[in-house]
Amino acid sequence: LMTADKKPYLIWLPVALVTALLSLSIFYTYYNQEVINNNQKIHQHAEEIRSNVSELLWGTIHGVDIGLRGYALIPEKRFLEPLVLALADKDSLFQMVETDLLGQNFPMASFYQFRDSLDAYIALSMRMKDNVTDGQMNTFIKELSADQGYGLWIMYEKFSIAVDDFENAIKFQAAQRSEAAINNLYLVQVALFLVLAPTMML
Repeated sequence: LMTADKKPYLIWLPVALVTALLSLSIFYTYYNQEVINNNQKIHQHAEEIRSNVSELLWGTIHGVDIGLRGYALIPEKRFLEPLVLALADKDSLFQMVETDLLGQNFPMASFYQFRDSLDAYIALSMRMKDNVTDGQMNTFIKELSADQGYGLWIMYEKFSIAVDDFENAIKFQAAQRSEAAINNLYLVQVALFLVLAPTMML
């Protein structure tokens, strides 16, 4: 038979365990919310980086090409506006992407290769613009026919694929952390139920 002086200890131990599990459940509930919020930030940041990388192609390169070709067809300064706008935003856009990728410990070799290739392409485009301005259309056509943009596209594609793979890996790791946190909460809640039910009966 259970003596009277031992009964409080019989109740105290499961009550203490229930209290500990409740505290752990509250902690994991709060922790899960933090993980979810952090995952949302990670996903948003990854998409912002992708968008900025895409802008380097469709904003900078496309703007340079459209402006240069428009100016070659009609050599008036107003047709150079896409080129001028693209170059105005280029440095800040590259700086933004570089800062973000460095903060993520991204391997930067492909970034610097693409940046150097784009700088070389822009320098070529500015020389071609000068050819149009000076009336040297044969030289302009010769440079245009060489299709220097293909090499730049290869560098961009290599860099873009590397960024996509890297950002997908970061998002996958964040999703795994979220799933692990949710599983831990479920385990705590199951353990809490298994302890709480007999404790209430007792």
